[in-house]
Amino acid sequence: MSEIVGSFEINENLVRSLVHEQHPDFAGLDLCVVADGWDNQLWPLADELAVRMPRTERAPSLLRKEHQWLPALTPRLPLPVPTPLRIGEPSARFPRPWTIATWVPGEPADRAPISNDSAADTLADEAVAAPDGEDPPVWLHGDLHPAHVVVSDGALAGVIDFGDMCAGDPAVDLAAARVLGPTRHRLRGSDNRRPTSWRADCSSSVKPRQ
Repeated sequence: MSEIVGSFEINENLVRSLVHEQHPDFAGLDLCVVADGWDNQLWPLADELAVRMPRTERAPSLLRKEHQWLPALTPRLPLPVPTPLRIGEPSARFPRPWTIATWVPGEPADRAPISNDSAADTLADEAVAAPDGEDPPVWLHGDLHPAHVVVSDGALAGVIDFGDMCAGDPAVDLAAARVLGPTRHRLRGSDNRRPTSWRADCSSSVKPRQ
């Protein structure tokens, strides 16, 4: 598989050469392509890692944001996320930064919907019961589309693609529960409730940017 980005073609040979040059300790791992996202092309590296190659103009800044913040946030999150481990710098071979992150196994919820998940049920219950309030901004995923929610055996198994993370009202992210699997019917009629429970419990040392 290959794709032209500007005057550069992203293909297996390019990805292998970039990994070999900048992160040679990963050079011997198996590499294959799984899918194109909106902003990045994803190349699984062995069974536990993935190379993310930017394919849009905005993608490099999103990758750098993930690389800056996700390592600190990951230990505080309730689900597996693709933690960035390495960053590849722009070079003569490829003029944009790229990253190597952990792999979150499963299928996206737009292809394998959530069918049975007690965590999702709890999320729905808390969303409906949450009182109105004016809490400080918290970390948000920012683009919690079903394609960014990972499902395994019908259960919620992870969240990916944090490039749009920002600070704000948790209702922004929790609104995704209305379209994800078995919770959606339980959230109808709750529009006047502002959910407060679905967020990372971050310490004061990790401040969200507004």
